[in-house]
Amino acid sequence: MVSADPDDLSVAEARDDFSQCENRAAFDEVTAEEYLDQQDGRIAHQRLEEIRSGEVEVMSAEDVARELGL
Repeated sequence: MVSADPDDLSVAEARDDFSQCENRAAFDEVTAEEYLDQQDGRIAHQRLEEIRSGEVEVMSAEDVARELGL
C-alpha cells in the first residue's frame, strides 16, 4: 500500500505505484479507443440508414469540390 505522504514514499512503493499508473493509462487508452470506434460505428450506421431512406441529399466529393470552387 502506498503511503499518503509523498515524502514517505519508498523507492519500491514509487515503482509499484508508477507501474500501476502506467497500466491504468494503457487500459484507459484502449478503452477510450474502443469507445470511439463504437461511437463511430453507430454514427456511420445512422448515416447509412438516412441515405437509404432518402432523408438526406447525397453529393459526390467531386460535386462538393466543384460547388466550393476547389
